[in-house]
Amino acid sequence: MKPMFKKYIITMAMVWISSFLALFLFYIFVMSPQNKTKKDMYKQLEEKQNLYESALQAANKETQEKMRGQIDELRAKLNRFVLNPEELSNLVFDITRLAKERKVSSFSIKSGDKTSSTKILSCEKLAGSKIDLSFNGGFKQFAMLLNALERNKPVVFVDKFSIQQSNNEENEHQVNMDVSVFIKQQQDS
Repeated sequence: MKPMFKKYIITMAMVWISSFLALFLFYIFVMSPQNKTKKDMYKQLEEKQNLYESALQAANKETQEKMRGQIDELRAKLNRFVLNPEELSNLVFDITRLAKERKVSSFSIKSGDKTSSTKILSCEKLAGSKIDLSFNGGFKQFAMLLNALERNKPVVFVDKFSIQQSNNEENEHQVNMDVSVFIKQQQDS
């Protein structure tokens, strides 16, 4: 091979290699970050478009009415399970009335006051209030009262109960029940 031709090939190889290396570095340091930025911008654009479409849909009267209906429905469901602190005394009277209707004897009820409500973890606006019931009655009376309590509005949750068997022949067993209800938490102002 002629030395001139060899020198030409080496020079061309060096030019090609240095060009390739320069283009590769240009891609790594300039084009690749731009592609990532471009993808991020498209993602942000898509999020903003979704937000814009949601805002347009929320401005629609039909959507607003539908949302109001859903909110009212959810509030009605919530009211089935939660009561205001002022309504706790009314609930005590309701439970007493249910017990009288089931003809249980020696009925006593002890309710926690507004200050004795226990906070529920991760719930800022809900608290639980305990109510202790004790009465004498047969199993059928107990089952009927238990059923009535669980069907009550607001819902009364039976935490635990105990039944002591009666020694007399009247089958009036001693029943103790711990029930609880959800109450709305007082907002500090």
